[in-house]
Amino acid sequence: MVLAQTVLALPLVAALVAGGIDAVPRPLLAQARALGAGRRGIAALALREARPAVIGAVLAGFGTAVATVGAILIVGGDAGELTLATAALSDWTAYGLSRTSVASGTLLLGLFTVVAALATTFQHRQGPWNPRRS
Repeated sequence: MVLAQTVLALPLVAALVAGGIDAVPRPLLAQARALGAGRRGIAALALREARPAVIGAVLAGFGTAVATVGAILIVGGDAGELTLATAALSDWTAYGLSRTSVASGTLLLGLFTVVAALATTFQHRQGPWNPRRS
């Protein structure tokens, strides 16, 4: 089931990250190369510069993975004790366990909010590569 969610989210994440890295100015990478940076250093620089796009890609992938209830139910069906939160919500709603379903849905929404808040905090974090703008 996790594999199905990964297969659905991976192309979106890869495309968004690639777009973010493409937006990194080429002269910056050329300057790093001229100053002696190796392939790993240039790759790290490109990822640091594309950090907002990378964080957005991770959030989009997370949202895609959480929203694939239909795919999980089609691929995995009822896995007994082993299930994902989104598939469990669907099952509990179908069985008439609305209180459990609402409580778990609220918990899942809270989890997403925490992940989004951490990603936003990380995105706005100051560092040597991201000086404070005045």
